[in-house]
Amino acid sequence: IGIDTDTYGLIRFDFYRDNISFSAATIGIITQSFQTEQNREVDGYFVAPCQTLTESLVEYLQSYFPDAVVSIRNHDETPALSYARLILAKQVFAGISTFSIFPALASFGIAYIPANTKFSYFVPPLLLQNNKVNDIQMR
Repeated sequence: IGIDTDTYGLIRFDFYRDNISFSAATIGIITQSFQTEQNREVDGYFVAPCQTLTESLVEYLQSYFPDAVVSIRNHDETPALSYARLILAKQVFAGISTFSIFPALASFGIAYIPANTKFSYFVPPLLLQNNKVNDIQMR
């Protein structure tokens, strides 16, 4: 949604479609609150676009995974609960965020992490060492 278009961006919707297991019963999207006052001042500008994109992602995923419950988790969850969800998930898609990369690396499931960004410069060597971590191509 802005910042640095070469190393920062959104995961393409079709990447989720192509990689989420068709047997998934639930798909949870963890994101920061859509309430501007609950976000850092620097993130305030991005709240409305983030909400619009996240709601579009829910609709998109629901259309491809009609038997799954797709939900946004950003209201009353603590960071610890969000970390636990990410670590225990069968599949984790970590966006360009320092919040999601570390629990994705610790996940018991399969992790998808963008490896070619300034936020995850340490991921490429891990991709070679862990067959449960996969690169997300951001372009």
